[in-house]
Amino acid sequence: MRSLIVAVGIGIGVALGLAGCEEGPLGSTKIETKVVESKDGETVLKGYLAYNPTKSSLSPAVIVIHDWWGQGELAKKTAERMAGLGYVGFAADMYGNAELVSTPKEAGELAGANRAEKAAMGRRRAKLAYDAVTALPFVDKERVAVLGFCFGGTMSLELAWSDVPVRGAISFHGHPTAPQESDSWTSDILILHGADDPFVPKEMLGAFESAMRAKKGEYEIVSYSGAMHSFTDPGVDKHGLEGAKYDKRAAARAFARCEAFLAERLAR
Repeated sequence: MRSLIVAVGIGIGVALGLAGCEEGPLGSTKIETKVVESKDGETVLKGYLAYNPTKSSLSPAVIVIHDWWGQGELAKKTAERMAGLGYVGFAADMYGNAELVSTPKEAGELAGANRAEKAAMGRRRAKLAYDAVTALPFVDKERVAVLGFCFGGTMSLELAWSDVPVRGAISFHGHPTAPQESDSWTSDILILHGADDPFVPKEMLGAFESAMRAKKGEYEIVSYSGAMHSFTDPGVDKHGLEGAKYDKRAAARAFARCEAFLAERLAR
């Protein structure tokens, strides 16, 4: 689906707290990181911003949505990786107060609340992350994409289905939920899937493809042989979750495809 991207001007209050300065993943760019706060009702959402403060021109932005363990190292390091590639990286906070959990029960409850009622909370909080990013004066509001891991991969699609003008949405080992009948979107979709992922039924992938074909949506699905759930997360093995395992080779290939997709979709 190729559509005109409409810039949306948003006036919101953004609180920035200096968190540090890191060397970018390319080894030469100095990346500044800050906490960006917004609110969903009484819940404080603490986004993690990574960017190159020396750039003089507007930069495209990539929103990163964390997995069901919360806004941990995978999300933050990916935001920094995006900044090292020349984008503004922003790791969203979908749980509030940057909460991290360690058990499947806790994760399931928080992720489930975001997915409940046709993902109403998840869509709203992902949109708040988009609002916070596009309110930054150094972001090119017409060049924004979103990516996410597991739960965050699903939420990246939900943001796209919400008709938010992101140019691309990428799901790493997420549930590829199909758009609802009333949804419309402008984004191209990239699904990066572990072929041996026991948490994503083949029927779900089939339903996703059927829905996309019916609406003539632009999408791509890449499956990595032998890869299981959470294959991009080096820290997932410590949780001892059966069916979830880090795969260095598949992760490298998936990130390479992600970066090529972003380069294409966020070009001027």
